[in-house]
Amino acid sequence: MSQHRSLLTLAAACGMGAMGALVFLALPLLIGLFIDERGFSEQQAGLIASAYFATYFIASASAFLWIDHVRPGRSGAVACLCIAMGPYLATLVTSPMGLASSLALAGVGGGMLFSLATSIISRRAQADRDFGWLLATQQLLAALFLFASTDWNLATTLLCVSGLSLLLLPGMTALSGYEHVPASPPGKNDLSAKSSPAWLALLALMINFMALSALWAFVDRIGSHSGLDSEQLGSALSLSMLAGLAGALLVTGLADRLGRQAPLWLSAIAFLSVCVGYRLDMNWTLFLTVTALLSFSWNFGLAYQMGVVATLDGDGRFSALIPAAQGAGAMLGPVMGGMLAMGGNYDNLLLCVSALVIISIAGFSILARRPAFTRPAAG
Repeated sequence: MSQHRSLLTLAAACGMGAMGALVFLALPLLIGLFIDERGFSEQQAGLIASAYFATYFIASASAFLWIDHVRPGRSGAVACLCIAMGPYLATLVTSPMGLASSLALAGVGGGMLFSLATSIISRRAQADRDFGWLLATQQLLAALFLFASTDWNLATTLLCVSGLSLLLLPGMTALSGYEHVPASPPGKNDLSAKSSPAWLALLALMINFMALSALWAFVDRIGSHSGLDSEQLGSALSLSMLAGLAGALLVTGLADRLGRQAPLWLSAIAFLSVCVGYRLDMNWTLFLTVTALLSFSWNFGLAYQMGVVATLDGDGRFSALIPAAQGAGAMLGPVMGGMLAMGGNYDNLLLCVSALVIISIAGFSILARRPAFTRPAAG
């Protein structure tokens, strides 16, 4: 693959990954609008979000079967249309069930896009570095989106998601000549024959994302409970994305120079510090600081978590399940968070999130000690 074609493929994959993750990154804003504008409870808002992630999970979990049998450009175009249609339909309904059903359609597209993006990047020579570029693109798009949407209502916010998805469609032409390297036949790759570590890495990733989504979904409510208004919350959330961008860009510079153990533990310690920080009396500066640390820690650590999966994956098919693991965690997290945060008490939520982070980092730490495996890489 020529360097020019390789860069175009990476750019397209980063765009697909950013669009596939936008609803998750905008989740605090959407949860707040569901509650404040529509009058839904925390539990109802959490269930609506989980409907999106349920279909996201189904689409990405099935990628293990279809990822090597489709043309990424065409599949990406279909996924973009699903994301565009879902939020548009959501503007036409008012009931929790109607919103959940409409966003479920967008979840199919999101799962497909992110699966395609992670599968493409996991087969590249510098997976850690390129996952960092993917996460940086996500954070940049989310920062711009959250900054622009501070004063928007729910309908405008949803229509903007639809419009951004349509803008990505022309970019799918960059993948017109790209085809996945076929997965290795069973038995020809030691990692394919011994896939338990890859499955365990995906489980650890799911647990981590369950903790992250349970907290991230209600970050807006934690700030609101502390007396911050919608403008303050919107500006803090958009600025926090820049910290996430910095974390992802740091990965692109470091790559694997520090190994994986140190970055994984540093990100976990930062995440646990966030759980302590949200228990303090909040003003805007403290809320911004803690939320920025959350955004930095998850984007810095997540690239290395995905890198562990890619290293333990012999043929790229397990890496295509990274979005499924994240989707499963994101599906369960908001429901759990809504149940634990009922009545506006977030202490139990923060304690549960801390426990899940500890379990996840313990799993990744054990897996990251395994010898590195050699696998084919495309550019």
